[in-house]
Amino acid sequence: MSNRRLALLEFDMGWSMWLTEVHLPFHIGRHPDNDLRSSSNCVSRRHCKIDLIDTGSSNGTVLHNKVIKNQELPLQEKTCVLLSDMMLWISPCDKEGLLFEDKSLKTFHGMNNELSMSHGVCLVDICDSMERDIEEINHISQMLRTNIIGHDQEKLLLLKHMGDGYLAVFDSCVPTVSAVKRLLDWQASSNENLFPANIRIAIDSGITHPSHGHDRAGIPICRAARIEKTQVRDIEVPGKYIKKLKNRNRCLLTKSMSEVIKETDSGKYTYMGKRKLKGFADEMHSIFQYNS
Repeated sequence: MSNRRLALLEFDMGWSMWLTEVHLPFHIGRHPDNDLRSSSNCVSRRHCKIDLIDTGSSNGTVLHNKVIKNQELPLQEKTCVLLSDMMLWISPCDKEGLLFEDKSLKTFHGMNNELSMSHGVCLVDICDSMERDIEEINHISQMLRTNIIGHDQEKLLLLKHMGDGYLAVFDSCVPTVSAVKRLLDWQASSNENLFPANIRIAIDSGITHPSHGHDRAGIPICRAARIEKTQVRDIEVPGKYIKKLKNRNRCLLTKSMSEVIKETDSGKYTYMGKRKLKGFADEMHSIFQYNS
């Protein structure tokens, strides 16, 4: 059996893997012997099971996905599967082992009937938090909270204090970009404030879903967390303007968010280059910097 790539699997816990022929049959859920396991061949999750098999099709449709009701779904597009408390993205490869061009997103859901639309994720970090006392951190955190919310409180799905920053999830990408503008404008004028602040922002777009308590989970949240601290040395394939990458007081964004900004904000961003992200197999991710 060869090691040909069949698909890229991305889990909402923040990691991904290439599915190859040597992994087949690949199960997610309860193992056939009814023992719960966690391995490359069986990733345990409650109340859900996905079987991926090789169809041997000559047209490049190399996978079928059996989801709960035993319906077979030929995969030729990037697909999101939301089952119970788990979300998985499947990006199928063609017969040569290359990813299909991501022209559209096809979404199927099983036990969970509520599948969210594409959300906007905004992660804000205070760069020098360890060098400040509690009074300064509290003041800066309050200012961050105020500028994240703005007039968009009803559009917030999550606002989570992270100790030295915030994680915000909006119901769409437009209020996310508005929050970035407010945060960068506030930072630029923070030298006039009681406590000047240096911040880093990362934004992404995609599907998130409710997790434990009032929390949320999803690949965009994990991806934003991975790109937030990116520096020049981390870029493996530098872009033309890599020297313009700031180490702080900046906003980095992913390819998916760049497509949103292209439509809503006249493309106010610059391509920095590509890098691999921890937990996301060996896929290269394009990194952009927002032009404030």
